[in-house]
Amino acid sequence: MQPTDDKVQHVVDSHHGIYSPQIFAQRFPKGPCADEDWRILLEGPEHPSYWDAWSDVADNWESDGFTILESEGIFLVHADAPIGEWEYLIELDNEFLDLGTVPDPVKATCRRKGISLSDLRYDHLCGFYYPVDGWKGMFLGIEPDGHAHT
Repeated sequence: MQPTDDKVQHVVDSHHGIYSPQIFAQRFPKGPCADEDWRILLEGPEHPSYWDAWSDVADNWESDGFTILESEGIFLVHADAPIGEWEYLIELDNEFLDLGTVPDPVKATCRRKGISLSDLRYDHLCGFYYPVDGWKGMFLGIEPDGHAHT
């Protein structure tokens, strides 16, 4: 996967947890990062130097003007992106919802799955709702039409 023309891109969702850096390494070119760090990321979180390697990659990776930003997932931010624009988008992900704005199909899905609406958040970048602590140990994304993805 290559960066597109968008200045801020949510490229790996936080629901991947400890595997997020590995998934990033699988999807994107190595760039100017050390070969050893990249190899470690591709091996996965079982490697004892995984988090050190990710720290180095997150600090040094660059491709076509994009760098890495971590906040509820992994984002690519272009050097030309207005700072206020992407900071605002990321802050929105963590806000509590006005429950009156949650579509009825999403509410129905939450009732069926036993998810409290007070735990629901909206991801403005991906366009779906999700319970803040996951669902039965798994990530659950709910589209505005009520369709759930695990």
